Amino acid sequence: MTKNALILCCDSAFFALAKGTVLSLRDHDFSAYHLDICFIDIGLEEHERQWLRDRNVIIKPYDDIRVFESLPPYFKNYNKSQVIRPFLPKIFPGYDVYMWSDTDIWFQKAEGVTRFLDFARDYAPKIAIVPTVDTSYQQLNYAHFRDENYG
Repeated sequence: MTKNALILCCDSAFFALAKGTVLSLRDHDFSAYHLDICFIDIGLEEHERQWLRDRNVIIKPYDDIRVFESLPPYFKNYNKSQVIRPFLPKIFPGYDVYMWSDTDIWFQKAEGVTRFLDFARDYAPKIAIVPTVDTSYQQLNYAHFRDENYG
């Protein structure tokens, strides 16, 4: 039986989006996948942390994570969320598969998660890095739109 963690991270500025992500995950049944939603708090307020706890999200405050001796003083919260990703197994030990998701994702179908988890389980101990390109990234999509006569 594989134990899985889906990890989110943000501060208060992006918490409204994170709520949407958590709610979209809670819309689906992942019980067969033994999936925990985990959250790295890089600057939430107490009521936001409570909202997560009320939905059984496992929270780790960034200040309690000891993966670096020190970070440059100019590091902002966004930078913190970038540099901690390789350390997810140290931050949340005991999982077989770790899946990172940005907090502006709304999971429309369970397959958005289950296919990744199945692939990661079946091809362990490899790592899957899956970049996403949203249609709003026009500079990356213009060639496609031009080729397809969309405008």
